[in-house]
Amino acid sequence: MTWLYPLAYSWMPPKLLIRDQELNKIINCIDADYPRNLWIYGGRGLGKSLTLKVFNSYAEDSGRIKPIYIECSELPSETIFKLASKLGIKSKKAESIASVLKHILDGEGVEKIVLIFDDLDRMKYISRDFSPFIHVLCDELDEFRFSLIFSSTLSYSKANEVFSSSALSRLQLKPLYFRPYTKQEVKTLLMQRLNYIDEIDISVDEDALDFICEKVSRIGGDFRKALDFMREALTLGKGKVTLSVVREIWRRMKTEFWVNQIRELPYHQALILACIVETVANHLAKEGLLSIDFSTGDINAKIDPPYLPVAWDEVKKLYLKRCMELGIQPYRSRMMYYALDNLSIKLGYIKKEILPANHELNYLKKKSLFIWLGEKIENLSLAMKQINWYDIW
Repeated sequence: MTWLYPLAYSWMPPKLLIRDQELNKIINCIDADYPRNLWIYGGRGLGKSLTLKVFNSYAEDSGRIKPIYIECSELPSETIFKLASKLGIKSKKAESIASVLKHILDGEGVEKIVLIFDDLDRMKYISRDFSPFIHVLCDELDEFRFSLIFSSTLSYSKANEVFSSSALSRLQLKPLYFRPYTKQEVKTLLMQRLNYIDEIDISVDEDALDFICEKVSRIGGDFRKALDFMREALTLGKGKVTLSVVREIWRRMKTEFWVNQIRELPYHQALILACIVETVANHLAKEGLLSIDFSTGDINAKIDPPYLPVAWDEVKKLYLKRCMELGIQPYRSRMMYYALDNLSIKLGYIKKEILPANHELNYLKKKSLFIWLGEKIENLSLAMKQINWYDIW
């Protein structure tokens, strides 16, 4: 639907909002008498690429700075090929590329060249195949007339894992951090884009907009998620975005996230987690701490995690029963305990502990292993119901 284009990732707003301070820092850094190389970092969807594209336009318009913007590919060789293609040569050798860049600097009017490598962490084998390339460019080109900008989700402290020590010593990178957007900033950015949808009449209720901005700001301020959220809301609501529409979308997004998280686990580990969730839900219901919406089957706990622990013997019995119903061979005991270790130590979904017989939480009254569920049971339960357990992965 073309009318939704202002909500596309690729849409360039006529004015950069929120990130003007970061843009000015880039300009001042590159336009200085002694230009610096930049390491721009922050989470996804925080305006790094947009800000760099705006800087790229500024540099082109200046006539003094020659910017070359490269969106990194998966392989360093492909990224270098993109750079070579923009320079009009076929060779991917650093010396050949450096020679062309020198020729550009020798031309009239061009005072500086800046290479912009956006989305750096998309590349594999950077330290092996890309770092040596950067090393040569730094050696070949005049540091007073040549700058490099790298954009990544990796923190500045991780730069030494990307580039060799010799390359880093030549780069002398200056960090520039893009902090997460606040709720109000997400709202400002969304309103800017919504104002450019003019092909059809749309309406967005204030409480629905606040709901979207609140949720996005709580999960790292990723503005791309806000765009996804609003596009789906406008489509589902046929141009009218209400609180009930966005709540339904949020519920769907959470479920999809947890379904993906669960399906990334080995099948039997996921099934064991499902049995833990079901056992915890049964205990919460018995204690009157769980309500059920019988129209949808959704559950709602009256307390927050971690919930009261359940006995592993009880979970194990349910797991063996589910395996029999599914017609599959269950894990042996050793693999069951390995699965519990992974779910607790590596992933943090659960906590496990052997409780003595006299412990107040030990309802078996014998020394036993007990399990605490650390994630919200509503999210996990809803996701578990979406999975076809007969479809073994």
